[in-house]
Amino acid sequence: MNKIALVTSVWSITVLYSRWSFAVNEDASTLVLPDGCRDLIVVRQNGKADRWFFSDWDFRPRQVCVAAGQQFFGYRLRPGLVLEHQALQSIEHETTDLHGAIPGLLKPDWDLLGAIDALSSGRYSVRQVALQAGVTERTFQRYFKRAALPTPEYWRLLGRARRAAARLNSSSSITDLAAEFEYSDQAHMTRDFKRWFGKTPNQLKQSPEVLAMLSHAGLGNWTGEHISTR
Repeated sequence: MNKIALVTSVWSITVLYSRWSFAVNEDASTLVLPDGCRDLIVVRQNGKADRWFFSDWDFRPRQVCVAAGQQFFGYRLRPGLVLEHQALQSIEHETTDLHGAIPGLLKPDWDLLGAIDALSSGRYSVRQVALQAGVTERTFQRYFKRAALPTPEYWRLLGRARRAAARLNSSSSITDLAAEFEYSDQAHMTRDFKRWFGKTPNQLKQSPEVLAMLSHAGLGNWTGEHISTR
């Protein structure tokens, strides 16, 4: 695939991951929303040996149970960036110095990351991004499949929904936002929000904690800043 004109800043393109952490004081359930990223997560509890796992792509909201005393340390990879199998095997021996090990394990496919930026920007259709890459739409779809990534449409639709959600606190009406982000109508945007976030636009406006989660670095707003530590 040929080079694709990048539509985000050089800074956001070159930042490949951000770090986050939080601790749990009591048993709880926490919400996870689709963000187009995969996270390498280390879990510690009561002096036990660290365990780690690599999160999968999320296509809908989900609840995760966490236990009192657990500490989580995460490395959120840039949207579309994955760790190869060999890198994951290396991490098994590096849990004491993951921060030092991770940069050398990341092997970004800049063409693919540029395509994902273009898709999530809202400026182009899947067909237009494929044409920018100099391939047919079908070949473009196969490129994502070979890379074991969600389809191009996943990145376009999730990027649009996350960008629209970020504007809910503006003075624009829901109807105006639907038009701004090229939904066919308000009902279309409502269905899309329910799919990705489990709430309607009006429900999200009344849920500041969920909107705050959507402001964390991810698809459509990747800047590489640290996610808030709790």
